[in-house]
Amino acid sequence: MDYAGYKNHPRKYFQEAFIIMIKQFPNSPLVLFDFDGTLTQKDTLFEIIKFDKGIFHFILGMIVLSPYFIAFVIGKCSSQFMKEKFLKYFLKNRSIENWNDTCDLFSKKVIPGLIRPEALKVLEEHKRRKSRIIVVTASIENWVRPWCMDQDIECIGSRLEVSEGKISGKLMGINCNGEEKVRRIKEFLNLETYGPIYAYGDSKGDIPMLKLADYAYFKKLEFVHE
Repeated sequence: MDYAGYKNHPRKYFQEAFIIMIKQFPNSPLVLFDFDGTLTQKDTLFEIIKFDKGIFHFILGMIVLSPYFIAFVIGKCSSQFMKEKFLKYFLKNRSIENWNDTCDLFSKKVIPGLIRPEALKVLEEHKRRKSRIIVVTASIENWVRPWCMDQDIECIGSRLEVSEGKISGKLMGINCNGEEKVRRIKEFLNLETYGPIYAYGDSKGDIPMLKLADYAYFKKLEFVHE
């Protein structure tokens, strides 16, 4: 089993150039962005499946999976259970190399059109201030990370389980949402070496991350002022 197929991916995510890009920035501002609904206008999980499968097969799948979505809405199953049912239906046994190619194409052709214009303004302002910027998302890293790399920012997200080059449909570990966002952030870096910390989110799954911040923005994207 490999790490979501990245070691075989043409973009070579974890080669030396990328590791250099994610170097520590001691004593600099830290900015944590949720992705879906905060930086983007739509849920990218649904959008990439539409992009990959076409609208007919997407709608058909949503009908087949509707009992699980209903169970989630009424609190009978977890978001991870629901997400894995979705992933298994659309991606199980898919070649990770082929899927990563699709993710790259999606990140180039579709994601830019989904990004909120006001989000780009805030992002650029934080870049201007030499902040360390990390997208922390429940979406799968395979399609969010390429866009982040193009923006020269970092990505922490949910990860696909891959075995023998094929997607199993399960997540590797826990869905990156709620308290898991906080755990993954703390695993990734030492928060004490940064300040101030800014965080942006739009759902209850972002609230634990927002509590880490000196300046937390819930369902709003604003310029920050020194």
